[in-house]
Amino acid sequence: MQENGELGEKLSCEGKLSEEEEKVKLLKAIADLLSRIGEMEKITKEKDEALLGREEEKRKAIRGLCLLIDYHRRCYDHLKEMVSGSYGIVIRTRAYVAKK
Repeated sequence: MQENGELGEKLSCEGKLSEEEEKVKLLKAIADLLSRIGEMEKITKEKDEALLGREEEKRKAIRGLCLLIDYHRRCYDHLKEMVSGSYGIVIRTRAYVAKK
């Protein structure tokens, strides 16, 4: 009978040890997952910051293109005025010369 008690106690201790080992494994797995979550959050934050930087670069490029378009439009308008003004002078001069 004493052997049965010792055997039962030994099995009970082994069962508890097995449960403790399983708990330790689970705690290690949880710690690993939490570490991976932290790394993923860090990567996500870095990517978000990179995207914000790209958005600002795009805004600057668009501003530069708008300024360039305005500059060329003003040059075109100025050139158009000069050409239309001097073309009118040429026509008037020819008409004046033709009357003489």
